[in-house]
Amino acid sequence: NQDAEPVANQSQNAEPVVNQSQNAELAANQDQKAQDQREAADARPAEPRPAELRPVETRPVETRPVETRNGTQSAGFTPANDPRQKDYKTLLHTLNRRASNTIYWVVALVSLVWIAGAGALANLLFGPGIWQIRTPGQFFARPELIGLAIAAILPVLLFWAFAAMIRRAQEMRIAAQSMTEVAFRLTEPEQIAQDRVMMIGQAVRREVAAMGEGIERTLARAVELETLVHSEVNQIERSYSENESRIRSLVDGLGSEREAVVTHAERVRASITGAHETLKDEIGAASDIIRDSILNASTNLSMTITNSGDTLIDRINQSSLSIFDSVEGRLESITDRLSTSGEAFASLLDTRIAKLTETTDGLTRSLTDLLDDRTSGMVSLLGGAARTLNSEFEASLDGIERTLAERGQVLISEFQTRAEALDTGTQKLNAALEARARQINETLVERAREIAHTFQESKETLSAMIDQGKTQIGADMADIVSSTSSMLEARAGDFAGRMEAARHVVSRAFDADIQRLADARVGIEEAVENHSRKLSESREHMTAAMQADLEKFAESRAGIDAAVTDQVQKLSEGRNLISRALEEDLRKVNESRAAIDASLGSHLERLEEGRNRLSQALNEDSGKLVQARTIIDEMVAGHVGKLAEGRSILSRALDADLGKLADSRAS
Repeated sequence: NQDAEPVANQSQNAEPVVNQSQNAELAANQDQKAQDQREAADARPAEPRPAELRPVETRPVETRPVETRNGTQSAGFTPANDPRQKDYKTLLHTLNRRASNTIYWVVALVSLVWIAGAGALANLLFGPGIWQIRTPGQFFARPELIGLAIAAILPVLLFWAFAAMIRRAQEMRIAAQSMTEVAFRLTEPEQIAQDRVMMIGQAVRREVAAMGEGIERTLARAVELETLVHSEVNQIERSYSENESRIRSLVDGLGSEREAVVTHAERVRASITGAHETLKDEIGAASDIIRDSILNASTNLSMTITNSGDTLIDRINQSSLSIFDSVEGRLESITDRLSTSGEAFASLLDTRIAKLTETTDGLTRSLTDLLDDRTSGMVSLLGGAARTLNSEFEASLDGIERTLAERGQVLISEFQTRAEALDTGTQKLNAALEARARQINETLVERAREIAHTFQESKETLSAMIDQGKTQIGADMADIVSSTSSMLEARAGDFAGRMEAARHVVSRAFDADIQRLADARVGIEEAVENHSRKLSESREHMTAAMQADLEKFAESRAGIDAAVTDQVQKLSEGRNLISRALEEDLRKVNESRAAIDASLGSHLERLEEGRNRLSQALNEDSGKLVQARTIIDEMVAGHVGKLAEGRSILSRALDADLGKLADSRAS
């Protein structure tokens, strides 16, 4: 075959040679003999000739018949060990030679050296000022630089022109050598054709011998195949019995998985019931704690306000008595001292008494206004604190109600989503079981029809499919059971944790409100103490002024007894006014306390209503949980029924497939 192929490919080798000679401009120099030889070579592939044969490929398992080779096969696919192809390869290598690029590298190096020398010469002649040129105008302003640039660039262009001429001369020399070799080869076509014809006979004899050996090997392989068929039949019968036992064990495993699903559904139901009871107990305990905290806070607030009012009244009474005693003592001393005084200071005393009366009236009015302001401030502060407490209670109750409603809706929606996912998973499992049953049926029928050719492959495929189906069914059932259990447990724990967090938030809010009330009480006590201190200081200042006036007017008393009597009466009237003002203040404080008690009562009623609404919402959530649990139980029961139906369908399909296999084996 290797000797015959060069003959078959002679026409393909001759045509590129002619084309290459035409590209080398030799067509005008060829004579009529070369033209005839080229036409004969072009017409030779069209002549009918016997098909060429490939050697028989010997393989360890099978033999292949002799394949014919296309007569127009490209010369590029000839055998690599053909000794007569080296001439053509040498010719092609000669024709494809290219001139060397060394001359270009040499010229580039010489050009760089020339330009570097020109730059050094310019630097030496004109100094470093030439390197400061930045614009074309500066360059053209110096003619010597233009001449130097021309002297540096023009020789470089001449160098490259000489290099291009030398490269072209090398290419022409290589083309002349190639044309000479082609001319010598075109003068000996008869010798090459004779050698190729002799090689064809040798190739035919080798192919006939190879065909005989191939036929013998084919017969031996047929005997081996018959033995393999008998062994595969025995092996497929054994695998059939093993697969039958495996399928029956798979059916038993599906029954046990169904029992496990039912047991887990009962456990889920029990866990939901326990979580509901725990939630109800925790909500009741939180409601009791909230009610006790509110009652304690209202009691403490009432006691604090009562004690503060009593303390204020006692301090005001003590201050009034001490002022009255001091004034009486001073008046007696004034009466004793003024009895010995003359009437020279009567007019002055009248003036002082008038000023004292105005000062007393001003102090009385200031005290009255101050008490009114403080009382109204305390009432507004308590009212603001009550409104703030009310708004915070309402906001807390609304937040708790919204949170419980949202969490209940989220929990119900998650239960529904998980139930739908469980239903979808069951449907997918049933579809997978049906598809797997159909696939097993189709595979068994197909393998039964092709038992004469693929016994070993059918056995391995059937075993792998059954194992994979069993593994997949077990994994799907385990994933469904574990995901359902983990989901329910996680949701129950999450709901209990959120309820505990909500109870802690409500407790902290109540503690903060009680602390604010205590701070407000401390502020009220501090304000009362400050007012008492200011009254004491005013009393001391008044005593000091009166002592100074009495020392000045100690010698005059006779003419001012009537005035003193009038002043005593005015002081009595002032005391009465102070008493009435204090009584009015006490009445306002009592009214404020009554308003605070009413506000606290209304807050307690609102808290009671909020607790009732919370209890009602919890009862509704409990009902929804019971409904969700009922729906989940129904879904689980439906899934169990579907699994039982799928198992029965699979059993019937497997029985039918086993019957078909038994019939096919019997036939």
